[in-house]
Amino acid sequence: MLFVMPILCTLPRRLLGILGMAEKNEERIPVRRHRLPGVETYEVMTEELDSLEQESMRVGEDFSFGAVSLAVAISFLITLLTVKIESSTKLSIFFAILICGSVFTLYFGIRWRRGRCLRKTTIQRIRERAIGPLGEEGKEIKPMELAELPAEEAGKNEPEQ
Repeated sequence: MLFVMPILCTLPRRLLGILGMAEKNEERIPVRRHRLPGVETYEVMTEELDSLEQESMRVGEDFSFGAVSLAVAISFLITLLTVKIESSTKLSIFFAILICGSVFTLYFGIRWRRGRCLRKTTIQRIRERAIGPLGEEGKEIKPMELAELPAEEAGKNEPEQ
């Protein structure tokens, strides 16, 4: 009877393991890694990073305000076209809101478009930043020539001590 008890206690775990439903260790997550062939990096100054952050926030706000004012303008235009308003005061208010919505849509739409172009300009300036001269003095390598050089493994061609 003493031999049977441990086997009976572990039998449910063994059956679950055979069926592929074994208890999983929650602390370990299997990870599959896919190596990147290469990574291109850029050095960015604090001012450029701050500028990108401000421009991105401004562009998002302009888009939001432009979209809301466009919706207001369209809704009041549809109302003016479909509903007969007898009161001249109400008609004037609806017409004023339509004009304000249209003006705000144009204003924020233009700001949004300019902001997108400004952000692209900043990113392009970072990407086109000149790389300093590489190589020995008098035998500098241009950045375009650097890309054409054959790659060597690290540790090869090091002087032995």
